[in-house]
Amino acid sequence: MRGSSPQDSKVLVDDFEVPRLSHDVGFRSIIPMESIDSLEYIPGGFDVSYGRATSGVVELTTRAGSDAPHEQAELGAGEVSALAQGTEHGIRYMASVRRSTLDLILPYVMPSGLDLSLTTIPRYYDEQVRLDYALSSKWTLRVSSIGSDDALAVYVSRDRNPDKRYLDATKFVRGTAAATYHDGGWTAKLAVSALAMQSRFEQGMYQHLIQSSPSLTARAEV
Repeated sequence: MRGSSPQDSKVLVDDFEVPRLSHDVGFRSIIPMESIDSLEYIPGGFDVSYGRATSGVVELTTRAGSDAPHEQAELGAGEVSALAQGTEHGIRYMASVRRSTLDLILPYVMPSGLDLSLTTIPRYYDEQVRLDYALSSKWTLRVSSIGSDDALAVYVSRDRNPDKRYLDATKFVRGTAAATYHDGGWTAKLAVSALAMQSRFEQGMYQHLIQSSPSLTARAEV
């Protein structure tokens, strides 16, 4: 954003930062469209509530499930997905899961003599769960989870150049619990969120990097 490095920008989902908003394959969002309530791009001039970004912020807010139960499933050339939402025993729920299908289809369409070995054909998974419960007329409790897993591994030629391996894999899960208060002109939000992320990068036979980044963040607004 704004010609700067990714480290200078932030992507926020329900007030908390996530490592990415799109998969490496097909630029697909890690959150299905049906789960999105609002999406805003703020290039600059934002206040401290958005954190320490300097070049821009993408703020995404998920929505609660519908009042009536609804399920859907999709199967296509690019991905397979399922989504369920509704209300049960006073709890509004929204849950979705997706998986790319490129790694399942590509081996059947690539020429057999192609001098390229894909040990992990580009593939991704993602999941999103949100549960909302009204504790009282003023307090609402929300528990949510969002996760993504992307991987790609390639040999230029496994037989002749085994040292030319390339691997790029990133996966994360963020879980959040938030309590929201509303009374007249007063609103408050108390939230805590945990993030578990692992990035793995390999190039050749000797350049290997594995980075794990667990974190716990609390947030309060009045």
